[in-house]
Amino acid sequence: MGLGSDVSGFYRLSQEERIKLLADFLDVKREEVPLPSPPPPLPLENSIGYFPVNLAVANYFLIDGRDYFIPMATEEPSVVAAASHGAKIARAGGGFRTGTGEQLMLSQVVITDAKRDLDVAQFVDIASRIAQSEMPSVVAAGGGFRGLDAERKGKYLVIRIWIDPADSMGANTLDRVAEALAPLFEEATGGKALLKILSNRVTRRLAWAEVEVPAEAVGGSDVAARIAEASDFAMLDEDRAVTHNKGIMNGVIALALATGNDTRALEAAAHSYAAKTGRYTPLSTWKFDGSKLSGKIELPVPVGVVGGSLKSNETAAFCLRLLRISRASELGRIMAAVGLAQNLAALMALVTEGIQKGHMRLAARTIAMAAGAEGTLVDLVANELIKTGQVRVDVAKRILESLKERK
Repeated sequence: MGLGSDVSGFYRLSQEERIKLLADFLDVKREEVPLPSPPPPLPLENSIGYFPVNLAVANYFLIDGRDYFIPMATEEPSVVAAASHGAKIARAGGGFRTGTGEQLMLSQVVITDAKRDLDVAQFVDIASRIAQSEMPSVVAAGGGFRGLDAERKGKYLVIRIWIDPADSMGANTLDRVAEALAPLFEEATGGKALLKILSNRVTRRLAWAEVEVPAEAVGGSDVAARIAEASDFAMLDEDRAVTHNKGIMNGVIALALATGNDTRALEAAAHSYAAKTGRYTPLSTWKFDGSKLSGKIELPVPVGVVGGSLKSNETAAFCLRLLRISRASELGRIMAAVGLAQNLAALMALVTEGIQKGHMRLAARTIAMAAGAEGTLVDLVANELIKTGQVRVDVAKRILESLKERK
């Protein structure tokens, strides 16, 4: 398979041309790519239909020496463009390098009116047996119970259960284990279980990504130095750090939505991790040594590639297939790289032309297509819209008619 994701002008292709290109990338027939057909209905209470979100792919991604097309579901075109731009810059330094550590999630049983503390050493073996029996598929995949601890917090006794959910996100598994263990802990402590549920604060299921590029890749030493300076400022200023991280999550959440993952859990975990020191800080940092710009990100990745809605959502399943992965840890590493690419592109825009100019270009293309422009006419109409400063459909229609009359 000689095709890579470094496809120049990918955004200029028609939708059908892009889908055929992805089929070639996967070495499958066009009919094996279930796009753009909608997924079958999901069992959602009070459902009245679908709220469509554009599904796109970011290209140019080279992660750990392997090419990727990144599926992204988002309403904002600049998100996909920024991810591709950041990835293209990263190629100048050999792409992204990524990794993960332990992959543990936390479940809690909160006991009230405990007469006795829990002797963890005495109960860890039986707790392990009960927990393992509640998650046979997770155990079969290499995950399972990984530990137990307890702590008094005011009038509450908080018992923490650590679980490796393998390739699932783990929410249902962790809740089920907590509920199964609660009677044991109630009897052992003489108290009553108030809560039995996972925590979305994720400190032991992390992924990281890093990249190093020559200054020329971002427009020279001055730009590289300003990117590093903007990163330093985010470390000092919480107002800026929040927006810095929101930009990172633009890409992470778009990938999560495309692969059928819980976007709310990712947001909660990421922002709580950013505040782990007691101050809210950026998830990524950038440094410039005079010749090379280097960036690194670390963030929690409570994601899965099995379970949830994936069995009934063929589009999400295809997006995972497009990534050519089989483990949740792989998806976590890719998410870290996407977040760092998004961050690089945003910082570069901020310290040079500003965010709004790039957004204007993308908005102009969108308006041009809404006005009926196709093929090469899209860019021609968009350019004229930007010149007029009136990025509106009615203006785009007039420009399009004028261009057609000249032909």
